[in-house]
Amino acid sequence: MNKCIPIFLSSVLFLTGCSTMGMERHLANEREVDLEQFGYEEDDDFTLNESVMYNMSDLTRLDQLSPSHVSSIIADDLDAGHYNEWIVFFRDWVDEEPEEAAPFTNLYYDALLAHIESPFPNSEGLVDDAIQTFSEQYEADPLDHTRTLRLARALMESGRDVERGAEMIFAWADSANDEELGSDGFFTIARAHHHVGNYEESIEIYDQLATLSPDDASIYYLQSQAYREMGDDERAQDAMEMAFAPSRNLITNFGDDTLNFYQQFLEESVD
Repeated sequence: MNKCIPIFLSSVLFLTGCSTMGMERHLANEREVDLEQFGYEEDDDFTLNESVMYNMSDLTRLDQLSPSHVSSIIADDLDAGHYNEWIVFFRDWVDEEPEEAAPFTNLYYDALLAHIESPFPNSEGLVDDAIQTFSEQYEADPLDHTRTLRLARALMESGRDVERGAEMIFAWADSANDEELGSDGFFTIARAHHHVGNYEESIEIYDQLATLSPDDASIYYLQSQAYREMGDDERAQDAMEMAFAPSRNLITNFGDDTLNFYQQFLEESVD
């Protein structure tokens, strides 16, 4: 939850700052993204905002921005939920200008995983493409833990092969030290335990992660799911309330009225 405010603001700045100049540049260049070829248009579970997609396209063409700056802006936009837009634009871009697109390939992989791990229905065609891509990478270098985890997460979170994905994650965890694991690694391990029904193990790790990132709503939300699947509805409700509670940063920035509004919302929900 602590990321929601900066992500929202950065997205607003990105869209407002780039929209006019970006669309003028887009029109001047007459560059069109081939949605029919790269947009999964036949799949109702794949949606995108074309305006956002073309803003991304225009952003990559601004000479004033370095590749690292562009990457940072796009990464924030992926966090804000615009992963489908980047997937389609990048697929078209790498087809037309592979050398220019190459430095941003990891963002494409991040976007594929973001789509698969989102709470919304997956595009089956996109999942097929993602797993094929990640499988080819893994087979080329199975000792690369980044490639291992990409494939494992895609298999597990898409539901295509939960057991294999979880086994790959557990095997990696056994060979890695705490420094190599990091908070993202522990989160992935918690998800693996969760998916195979080891709810107590997953909740224990969620507790540790919540201590490190107390304002991260996703941790409490997933913890709530684990409690509910264990049959502990009371703790599930407690965790869900934590997930939707305003963060400390939000209260600091916007005042106690935010907390009062939240408490009123809870009371009305119970009634």
